[in-house]
Amino acid sequence: DSFRDMSGMNKLLESGGQAMTLAAQGAQEFMKTAMANVSAYGARVNQGKKMDEEARTNASAARGGPPDTGRGQGSGASQGGNAGQSPARGAAGTDSASTSSESEAFFGPGGGAKSPPGMLAEMVMGALPAGERGAPEVIRAYPGLDAAITEPASRTCCAIFPGGVVGLGLTQYLDPFGLGEHSYGSSGIFPRDTVGQVYTARGGFVDLGHVRDLADTARYLASRAFAWRLPTRASGRIEEERVALRREGGSRTLILTRMVDGCVECASLVGARAAYDLAIWHEIVTWFTAVRYSAFSPEDNFSNLLGALLGATAAATRGKNYNEAMTTLLDDWLEMLQAQPGSTARSAIQQLNGLWFVDDDLAPALLGGSQHQNLLLRRHVQPLPTVTPWLVTDLNGQSFSYADPVAGVHQTTITFELGNAAPEPFVLRLPETGPRGEVISDHYTIEIDVDTRVVPVSILPAGRTLIRSDDLPDIVAQVRTLILARYPRGDQALAP
Repeated sequence: DSFRDMSGMNKLLESGGQAMTLAAQGAQEFMKTAMANVSAYGARVNQGKKMDEEARTNASAARGGPPDTGRGQGSGASQGGNAGQSPARGAAGTDSASTSSESEAFFGPGGGAKSPPGMLAEMVMGALPAGERGAPEVIRAYPGLDAAITEPASRTCCAIFPGGVVGLGLTQYLDPFGLGEHSYGSSGIFPRDTVGQVYTARGGFVDLGHVRDLADTARYLASRAFAWRLPTRASGRIEEERVALRREGGSRTLILTRMVDGCVECASLVGARAAYDLAIWHEIVTWFTAVRYSAFSPEDNFSNLLGALLGATAAATRGKNYNEAMTTLLDDWLEMLQAQPGSTARSAIQQLNGLWFVDDDLAPALLGGSQHQNLLLRRHVQPLPTVTPWLVTDLNGQSFSYADPVAGVHQTTITFELGNAAPEPFVLRLPETGPRGEVISDHYTIEIDVDTRVVPVSILPAGRTLIRSDDLPDIVAQVRTLILARYPRGDQALAP
């Protein structure tokens, strides 16, 4: 990724030089125009605040309750977001249906904007000519949707087990406080923001590398969906918008099939879903590479979906730049999920040696050795339509045996508790509908022209090498079959 991104760096430097020249030539004229625009925009923002307040007051009156302060319960309330409460769960261990709408549940635990972003978008759009939707006035209100951002690259992080290569590059098990600020587009082995594993009582292990990568991808895709506007055509024929993405397991393309028509929340939901589709494809591709030990790792699906939802929410946050909004959201969610100290995370992973993974050096795997087939023993292969995290507390008291290379067959019992009551898992759901009841998947699809040198044609539906988002569940099912053939019951956390 670092080498691929050098061309982007060169473009950035060239753009920076051009921008400095233009600034030097036209600074005075620019400031004159900008101040006039700011004055007009300030009046519009004040009008928006007034309309938002009136909307909250009217909604509260309709419910018969006191005026809303704008810090509602969000998904934390609908799924037990209060640390002292637990969500209702069915006999199968899944969450019961929430009475809150998906769009309300999307905007965060114990808070978030009670007034959905779409409401402000409608007010702003109503003040703009139809041809100016997505104009700078809207981007100033929602800087996270700036169409000028470029596609982010990935951060290098992190096996769930300690891993490392000859004692270097070990997985970091982090304290949840003091994680610092999020940095959009940070990538490579030494990203500017903090990556590593955090253990949470209600979400299990959370891989911050995955969370941050998916957040940035969701933001980028949401910005593309929000910026797309069809030109006026005499024929009236609707055309698709195609956005080429970085290659992985083949060429990948975001295809926009229906405009969001200025709806900020709709664009953010498109970003979340499309980013998560790409994450599922990433896990599929990884199974067929030399880093198979990382494919569908127990924490991957939860971390990926959490990141996609957080990034889309941050992009749709009114009046905050994306990095600031993402930093706040991540801190809030980790607190709601009851994140534990790094020492607790290390204790949790040590309990799982021999059950979820084999603690071994990664050097042979990275050099092409067969050990990468056997490092990770358990895979979370249920990414849709909800993700239930695997909690180590659910394994407390389980006994199992495994072959130790030194001691021979080793018998062990897991001892891992957090307080007296076992925490309930926080189940994440992929949003399906928007604020106006529209089906989000109608707005887009991900198209992949599969490179069969990486992903074998045998697992593709009907042997087609051109696949789309709705093909992903069938392909995941094929990968699950391969996993179970190698690791019987390897898709279960609770079965020794």
